[in-house]
Amino acid sequence: IYKLNDSINAYIVYDMGAAANKTIITVPDKFKGLPVESIDYAFYKNTNIQELYLPNSIKTVSYIAFDGCTNLKFNEYGNINYLGNKDNPYLVAVSPIDKELSTATLHNDTKVITNFAFYQYSALTSIEIPRGVTSISQGAFALTGLTQVTLHDNITEICYAGFNGCKFVTLELPDSITRIDKQAFLQNRKLERIKLPNNLVTIGMEAFGGCFALKEITIPDSVTTIGDKAFRNSTGVTTIKMSKNIVSIGVEAFTFAQITEITLPVTIKSIGSDIFKYSSISVINYEGSSADWNAVSKDDWDLSLTAYTVKCTDKDIVKE
Repeated sequence: IYKLNDSINAYIVYDMGAAANKTIITVPDKFKGLPVESIDYAFYKNTNIQELYLPNSIKTVSYIAFDGCTNLKFNEYGNINYLGNKDNPYLVAVSPIDKELSTATLHNDTKVITNFAFYQYSALTSIEIPRGVTSISQGAFALTGLTQVTLHDNITEICYAGFNGCKFVTLELPDSITRIDKQAFLQNRKLERIKLPNNLVTIGMEAFGGCFALKEITIPDSVTTIGDKAFRNSTGVTTIKMSKNIVSIGVEAFTFAQITEITLPVTIKSIGSDIFKYSSISVINYEGSSADWNAVSKDDWDLSLTAYTVKCTDKDIVKE
């Protein structure tokens, strides 16, 4: 059984329907003229299915899609289970075979990683993602022991909690990435340095929250939006170089950061409440006039600040 996605431009497989008793199932690449792009919990705990063929149109697969499919035959490569089709048996990386897997290289033909595929595989320290993968799926490597990952320049997005709770110390993300979703690197407590992509547009809610070891943050000029609590509890941060094209900064974005000064461009239109809560900020260098600053939507942005100076191009605005 299929349902339309939220954008009404593709279908999701969400239930077996009349096919529940079949042992061999082939999911079509199209339904009613639109592509079939997602697998929800359609096959969950189905013990009849033995062979499943997925189309090349698939982009996302739920983390419980194949749970309890005790008779389903997977394709194996490098200690990892895969599903696909006769032309590409390794289309979707489903899950590791060995709970103690420490290093992994996904098959070169892999295009999709199942949501939460490697979740809590704490022994995993290194993985190479092939060029065919364009998105790090939800929770794919959350709470693993990853200290090293190879990401090629086809990756465009790191989804919700993709690398949540990993062990990276330094990380350089390819410039192809335009979006880092919420909690993508939450609680990467050992992360000391990260090079953000030069084409990044959006940093999601809590994307780098709790990254205690981070000291400097350089937001590329391509970034226009920083989500709520994006760097909250990154208590080691002393320097933030802001994007020259930032438009919106969310609620408590830099809470607990130990910065004393920051420069904001005239492009800024919206500043969320308490963005510098529990920080050491005392100087905001604003690259516009005092009239421009007063026109910015600022919802209790300085609620927890007792004293500061906003240095505008025409005059200073002082709170004492």
